Amino acid sequence: MPRKILSRSPWKNKTVCEDSITLAHNNTSTFDFAPLRKKRRIAERLSRRLRAWMKRCKLEIKLIRRITGLPRENQADVAAATPLDFPQYVPEAPPLRPAEVSADEFYARYRSITKPRDVQRHHLDGLNIQMQRDVSPDDLIPKTAGVPRGYLPPPEWDQPEGGRTVLPFPIVLASGRETPSEDVYRSRKGDLNLHTEDAFRTVERVSPREGKGRVKLGYYYKFWSSLDFLAQYWDADADYDDDDENNRHDNDASRPIGGEPTDPPPTLDSNGNKPLGKGGRRMCSGTDMPEEFREDCVRAFVEPIAWLFGCQISTPRQPPRLAIRSSLFYLRICSYVFRSSSDRIKARQGQVEGPVMVISARGDTCFRGPSEPVGSGQAEMVDLLREVSTMLLIAQERARERKPEVRPGFGKWYTTVPRWGGGRGGEVDNPIDNTDNAMAAADIGGGGGGGGESEAPASKRLKEDKPFVEKQAFLERARSRKQMAADAYRRLEPGSGLRDPKVTYLSIGRGKDCEFDDIFMVSSINHHISILRMTIHISYLDFIESGRKPPPLFPTLQAEQARDSKPTWDTLQLKRSRWYNLFSAKDRVEAMRALWAVMGYLTRDLDDADVPFRP
Repeated sequence: MPRKILSRSPWKNKTVCEDSITLAHNNTSTFDFAPLRKKRRIAERLSRRLRAWMKRCKLEIKLIRRITGLPRENQADVAAATPLDFPQYVPEAPPLRPAEVSADEFYARYRSITKPRDVQRHHLDGLNIQMQRDVSPDDLIPKTAGVPRGYLPPPEWDQPEGGRTVLPFPIVLASGRETPSEDVYRSRKGDLNLHTEDAFRTVERVSPREGKGRVKLGYYYKFWSSLDFLAQYWDADADYDDDDENNRHDNDASRPIGGEPTDPPPTLDSNGNKPLGKGGRRMCSGTDMPEEFREDCVRAFVEPIAWLFGCQISTPRQPPRLAIRSSLFYLRICSYVFRSSSDRIKARQGQVEGPVMVISARGDTCFRGPSEPVGSGQAEMVDLLREVSTMLLIAQERARERKPEVRPGFGKWYTTVPRWGGGRGGEVDNPIDNTDNAMAAADIGGGGGGGGESEAPASKRLKEDKPFVEKQAFLERARSRKQMAADAYRRLEPGSGLRDPKVTYLSIGRGKDCEFDDIFMVSSINHHISILRMTIHISYLDFIESGRKPPPLFPTLQAEQARDSKPTWDTLQLKRSRWYNLFSAKDRVEAMRALWAVMGYLTRDLDDADVPFRP
């Protein structure tokens, strides 16, 4: 029997063997090549790991130079900074509103979209979107009769700590408890109102700046960890020589997109970059950043506020699909915000309610070509259509409340009537004999007429090499193997539905007997976030799903609706806040206040704080 070779000696024609250390001189007859092939595969695997490790070491060397304050070897090694760009497309009024076109024409218009380049201006204008940009948080969240002051935290909570502020109108949530107190608000605000350099040093576990103490990140530790990854691709405040406590990052959302900044332009080096200080963090370009970094950062920003109002963040467990009559459009959604179930047993099973709102993060950094003017770029229209489509999908899911699920093909002849399409040889009568299930059952049960001699080795292996638990698991797997295509063909059933079995679909935050629903979304591009609110009528959803239109109103009601400037059923009212810079402490706090108000409005008690729709 050839000796098993353990390793290869560095000397030529010398091999280290298993039994003893011997020298094999050109002994090719007993040379076993199997271990050598195995070692070659292991060496290739290790070489790939070594290359990944060396790449990671290069990043760590840059990180060490950044932390210790050592100057960079060559500023030209850093890629040019990605210029900030934001979409500014505003839809125009269509020549024919959805109420004035037939369902077939409306459906044919969007059925032709197969790729992003197919999106044109008439696709967005045909949805009849009335859009407002740069809306303040006070105008973004509707006011109700029970809470006339609105759902924003009172201005007294932002003042230096003094006496405890007593709210004249306490907000009661649907769960029966009041909204989080002033102490909780100050704690969350303190976790965000930090200098980026101090927070990053806490995340990296290095000594704080000279004369500064170590800060506490609290519930936003995961957010600061994710923001530290973003700082490696985007210019943060800590990249420059600035000892001011207030972040110096320019607010790029306050200037016109594509235009010149209002402040004097900073001094640039030969590569067109801002001169970095000794603590420069950016090592790559913003276009090279993985989209998961942005998604994790935005999710970690929303999650601490959602917890306070009894909600949780969850990724889609089924592919998000927008239904426009018989067509399904697949969308990309970062995360959902669901309300946790009040039933303890359902909560342990992962049952949630909602959705409450949605989070969408996109990796686009350029929204127009060189010859396209601001507000007319192809990528701008695509980005807005993605946002509107995502909110339409959330509206469809919220509208499933108390509605039974109708699976595709339910009640149709092709899911109920057995048939055979003909063909040579006739229908397969007994397809089970040729399946793996039959062979596995014969091996397990001992049948088949082949004698016990052929089955003895398999049975012997089960008895000698397999413990009892593993034997039972083997039997269960053999019984539950996949059936053949013939069996699947014989089973007539509707297709898989669009609903998640662990979600109880509810229109949380929608007033009773209210025909309009408010859909909120946290949108993110670059290192900025924006909060959107879309108001949609339930008849609009019926129209895009089934093509049915509501009966026309009487002329007197139409005149009254036009006089009061009330929205019609075929209008989508879209409001967008300004873009909040996550590298700016002021913008982080303002975005947190707006998100606080949105969650307070959606999770309010509808019995005490409910009024008809207010645009």
